[in-house]
Amino acid sequence: MGGTTSTVLSTSNTITSVEKIINDYGHIRCHRNFIINPMLAVNFCKQTSTIPIEGINIPVSRRKRSDIENIPNQ
Repeated sequence: MGGTTSTVLSTSNTITSVEKIINDYGHIRCHRNFIINPMLAVNFCKQTSTIPIEGINIPVSRRKRSDIENIPNQ
């Protein structure tokens, strides 16, 4: 397997319930509307508080900023 794959999921579940399910796989909730795979977060833009992942700037909330800044692969 090579490269990365991003997936957008649509569900009738709440993001909190999805977060509980995939939290064991290392995913991080970075914003009230976004959960990311930290392996895809190669850098964090402090000026805009976003994480660029495959051409999409994912917002990071102020409360989650310290969690994102501590991701090892940044």
